[in-house]
Amino acid sequence: MSRFGPFVAVLCLTAALRGAQPAPPDAAASVIAASREALGGEKKLAAVKSLVATGRTRQVRGDSLVPIEFEITIELPDKYVRKDEIPAQESGPTTTGFSGDTLLQFPRAPAAAGACGRTAAADGGSDGGPRRACVSPTSVRTSRG
Repeated sequence: MSRFGPFVAVLCLTAALRGAQPAPPDAAASVIAASREALGGEKKLAAVKSLVATGRTRQVRGDSLVPIEFEITIELPDKYVRKDEIPAQESGPTTTGFSGDTLLQFPRAPAAAGACGRTAAADGGSDGGPRRACVSPTSVRTSRG
């Protein structure tokens, strides 16, 4: 019986691959063009400057499947923020993203302070380097234009 299982799996895979017919090369382009037209056409799509997406996902942590609620905010051309909140935990939300070349990460992980551009001098050290801090996620606002 243990030899029969892999044989059946290979047989099913072979049948699936033989039965699959590739789509014509222009099929994808026509579907994308029809989708863009249904969304209002090229002029309306070019006018989109920002968007917000919210949803729920799950993540495996140890032996548990943990629900996560997220919000993604994008402002074109160079701002992105993702806020994750785990309702089952009492910790606050985490926010990651970027604004131009600036990394956004809240709460800051110990290693994230260096990644945000903070130097030892900014944290009370004595290396004499420049003092730069991370930008807060509230500085990234969306505009609907």
